[in-house]
Amino acid sequence: MLSLKKRITLNQTTESLRNSLIHSGLVEIPADGSIGISAASLNEFSGDAADRIITATAMTSGALLLTADRKILNWSGTCNCHDARK
Repeated sequence: MLSLKKRITLNQTTESLRNSLIHSGLVEIPADGSIGISAASLNEFSGDAADRIITATAMTSGALLLTADRKILNWSGTCNCHDARK
C-alpha cells in the first residue's frame, strides 16, 4: 500500500521482496485472536487498524518492530521498536 501511495519506492515487486526476505530468514507471524484483542485494547494509540495490528503482533510475539512510522515510535506504550530511519 505504501508503494502504491508513493510513500516508499521498491526496486522489485512486493512478492519478490517478500520471497527474498523469507529466504533471508524473516519469519512471518500469523495474526490470530489474541493479537486482535491486543490491538483493540491499545490505549492512546493511533486509530489506524493496520498500525494497531502490526504493533500488537510485535508486542504479543515479543518481536522487534522495525518501523519509520512516527505515530508508533512516539506512542507512550510498551513496544520493542526500532526507528528504521536511523
